[in-house]
Amino acid sequence: MVEFYHYLFYKSYLWQVKVMKEIDYPIYSAVIMIGFVICLNYITVFDTVNYFVYHDRWPGKWNYWIPLTIILVFSYWYFTKNSRWKSVVKWGDVMPRIEKRERNIYYWIYIVISILLFLIHIYIVKENVFRLYPDDFTLPDNIHFIVR
Repeated sequence: MVEFYHYLFYKSYLWQVKVMKEIDYPIYSAVIMIGFVICLNYITVFDTVNYFVYHDRWPGKWNYWIPLTIILVFSYWYFTKNSRWKSVVKWGDVMPRIEKRERNIYYWIYIVISILLFLIHIYIVKENVFRLYPDDFTLPDNIHFIVR
């Protein structure tokens, strides 16, 4: 899994280098891209659990910003520690072409599935597809469960 994470960084780094020729510190955009994709996965899982288990269609915004910040800080720390990003770029550059092709397939499958699942989930929540509860349903603040 760490190699996939490294390859994800390597591909986003290469894309950034191709788009922006002059870069002062190339790690920022690559880390932001990785954080974005990982946060899409987090949001999809978190909202799916929230929707099907807790019947909450729209959780608070802090449930998204705090994990996003943690993921970005961790990714930045991980790749800047001992200049790991340089060794990851070297590792990707010396990788055989056939292995890169295979990894590119996994890379794009991961990106496309992440985006598709996110969009499907947004549609399900927005349209209340499964009709788990009526659209105007809200839980009262003073719920007391009866325990026997």
